[in-house]
Amino acid sequence: TRQLPVPAATSCGLPSTMAVALWATLLLCAADFCLGGYTPPTKYLIVSNAKNGSIGYVRLSREGNLSEVTVLIDRDLVHPQGIAVDQKRQLLLIADSELRKVVSYGLTVHEDGTLGVDEQTPVAEDISSRWVAVDGPGNVFFTDEDNSKVWKISAEQVLDGDTKPRPVFAEVKGDGAGSILAPGGVATDNFHIFWTNKEQGKEVGTVMKALQGPDPSNATGAALNSQALAKNVPKAYGLCLAMGN
Repeated sequence: TRQLPVPAATSCGLPSTMAVALWATLLLCAADFCLGGYTPPTKYLIVSNAKNGSIGYVRLSREGNLSEVTVLIDRDLVHPQGIAVDQKRQLLLIADSELRKVVSYGLTVHEDGTLGVDEQTPVAEDISSRWVAVDGPGNVFFTDEDNSKVWKISAEQVLDGDTKPRPVFAEVKGDGAGSILAPGGVATDNFHIFWTNKEQGKEVGTVMKALQGPDPSNATGAALNSQALAKNVPKAYGLCLAMGN
């Protein structure tokens, strides 16, 4: 069981991830943190540099000015891409396709406003994933492009250290086949899963949506009843939800 860090000089934890965007080899994830005694939240841009295998962050001023990138993590990662912030549990989640893991780090806001992390903890192992998302209860979702699957590690598994993922959806046959094809970006709004397809987007859907469904006791996944939100391009990569969806 993992002991989650308690940020210094703060009483409100880490607010949720605000945006994710892919630019060159950098994956940017904006997050807000509350600092004690300061009413407006301090904003940070957390940066995943897949090429250099590092994670950094930029502290955003209220005027929108950017400072230089400060290194947050510079070891034990190989090709980190997807990142997400778990608000309640104060965790930074990272999908590293070359490491073949989804890992987490406890996040801390220090009194001087700098960010810190604790040790790396595996969330899911033996899976090549480039994208990760987390919902309010703490369930972690990530896509598997090679096997055309969307995987889940439940919040209970995260706390217990169980790193064996389960498919969110059962194998699809017949008319519904093909709605998960080389999935890329993934997002969740606590009720639905959204993902992009990197193959046959114009035929089966570029951006897809489906109900999460109950956590299956048989570990085979819930029935997939997906809806195509877009079919305008053959493939899509990143995906994020705006506030209010």
